[in-house]
Amino acid sequence: MTSNTLADQIGQLDAQIKVLEAQLKTLKDQAKASGLDLIEGQVFIVTIKTDIKATLEVANLKKEFGEKWYDDRCKLSEVTTLRVKVRPEALA
Repeated sequence: MTSNTLADQIGQLDAQIKVLEAQLKTLKDQAKASGLDLIEGQVFIVTIKTDIKATLEVANLKKEFGEKWYDDRCKLSEVTTLRVKVRPEALA
């Protein structure tokens, strides 16, 4: 497989996934707005639950304890990112 074919396959799937994710978000928003906590279909059951999520405010931690204290307690992990964009000439 050539790299340009690989790039095009990744790009096409990425575009399709973005459309599906937008559709899914719309449906999930409708489910949340329904006020129901259980929605049953013929094949799938959707449960809706609201929780409280706690998050740490990084800026406040750094301010209170110092940058070094924060850095010493951070777990580092390597992340590889793929960025997908459409060639402008492909849109013409």
